[in-house]
Amino acid sequence: MDLTIEQNTYYQNLVEFISMIQGKNSDVVLSNLSEHDFPIEFIRNGSILDARKKDSTPDFVKIRIDQATATPNKQYHEQFNLKHKTLNISVVIFEAADTPKVALSIITDVTPFITALRANANLAKLYQLNTDAIDNLSSDISMARRGQADSDLSFSEKIHEMVREKIDQIVLSYGIDQENFKAQDRRNIVSQLLDEGVFNMKYSVIDVAKALEVSEPTIYRYIQELKGGKSAF
Repeated sequence: MDLTIEQNTYYQNLVEFISMIQGKNSDVVLSNLSEHDFPIEFIRNGSILDARKKDSTPDFVKIRIDQATATPNKQYHEQFNLKHKTLNISVVIFEAADTPKVALSIITDVTPFITALRANANLAKLYQLNTDAIDNLSSDISMARRGQADSDLSFSEKIHEMVREKIDQIVLSYGIDQENFKAQDRRNIVSQLLDEGVFNMKYSVIDVAKALEVSEPTIYRYIQELKGGKSAF
């Protein structure tokens, strides 16, 4: 397929994005692409599979690509897998009348992604893919969870979503499986969230309790203990 200058620019932006999040155990799966179509050698530190080669593409990847191409907002996102420390993303790169849809699936460990998140206060600064062909992933990540468009959210809902993203970011930064969390780990996370003002927001205790898989009274107890300890100094 012949790509326009604009499409090539989209692709180069995507390559830059991939280079920021890829870990050593990454798989990048490209649908309807070949070395002739794209300079895929620029995607490093992961294996590259062509979804057209059925014998080399896992079924679950084909399903993810199908979901990506079928999603109205041109993007399908799977949340962080805390247990296995992986991040799964599927996205449609572009589509045109004379070319088939092109989908990308990324499976990578979360470590480099979290590093990138911590270096960027705003997710929008991380994903420089705000084009007609590639929806802005920074705003669509949370939207995909609820199937809502950003324009459908009220201001309070957007703030709530930002709080949830902050909670996820801090929990993931500890790099510990949920099942291996100790009480001190949870207390440390609550302390960090408290310092950053997360608990000043509505529903924050509920969201943190869900993220840490403990009861709301436990979170309130941590907060009171931490506030008592801080006031003693």
